[in-house]
Amino acid sequence: MGSHSLTKEERLCKKKDFVNLKRNGRRYETRDMVIVTKPNGVGIRRIGIIVSKKIGKATKRNRIKRLFRECFRQNKDIFPESHDILFIAKRDISGLKMGDIKVQIEGIIW
Repeated sequence: MGSHSLTKEERLCKKKDFVNLKRNGRRYETRDMVIVTKPNGVGIRRIGIIVSKKIGKATKRNRIKRLFRECFRQNKDIFPESHDILFIAKRDISGLKMGDIKVQIEGIIW
């Protein structure tokens, strides 16, 4: 089980980090999401989340972001060490449970 909170250092906040990761990262696709990873040289895993307005209204988008954050927080050990990880929702996945998202992520071979 991961730590109890997601620290500020574990979040991607700057636009240049998102752009760099999208351009130069390695992409993994599942049915409901795209995950992009790239080594960061910082020594910790960092997370970024993109949920397009095409997916729905703010409440729906925020729920999807919460699901991604919580899945990352509880399962940090399944993600590669010292990497930036970007979650991009492909469609409305607000109906999925966190366990379903975890199963899709575990199917990826890093």
